[in-house]
Amino acid sequence: MARPKFAHDDLQVPEELLAALKRRPGLKEAWDGFSLAHRREYVSWVGEAKRPETRAARAEKAVTMILERNKI
Repeated sequence: MARPKFAHDDLQVPEELLAALKRRPGLKEAWDGFSLAHRREYVSWVGEAKRPETRAARAEKAVTMILERNKI
């Protein structure tokens, strides 16, 4: 059975992470350099936080990790 294919645009990036991708120089390029699987990991990690404060803190930590090309 064939695996379904997912388009890169199918990711529902949390608003906190999306805002960081737009405002930080070089972050979008680093983000685009990750595989879809690694981007999904970041999206899940930031998005699964229940409190807005936690999502914001994770998004900021993700910025540093992405710029350093670290994977979750």
